[in-house]
Amino acid sequence: MNSKTRLFLAALSILAVPTFAAEPACKVNVVTCKAAECAYLPGVGPTKGAAIEAKHPKTEAELDAVPGIGPATLTKLLPFVTYTGETTCAGKQAAPKSEAGGVK
Repeated sequence: MNSKTRLFLAALSILAVPTFAAEPACKVNVVTCKAAECAYLPGVGPTKGAAIEAKHPKTEAELDAVPGIGPATLTKLLPFVTYTGETTCAGKQAAPKSEAGGVK
């Protein structure tokens, strides 16, 4: 492969946008979590985190029934949620979030 081809492929790989969702960096066990651990979940701030901790949902349907979590939020949360095992986000820093789900 000549140098122009290598340069082109390198530039292309930098500009390429993946067409698939990446595996979440961590999972939150919503059955045993504390409100602070919910900060790792997309779109979850202090109020929704407290609601999840209060309900400790054991199924997707129970998580959907938590106040403030509707179908759109549920879809964003599911890749990061587990109902068994441990929360695997320990030691990772969650970004501060507003209740609207954006990073402050």
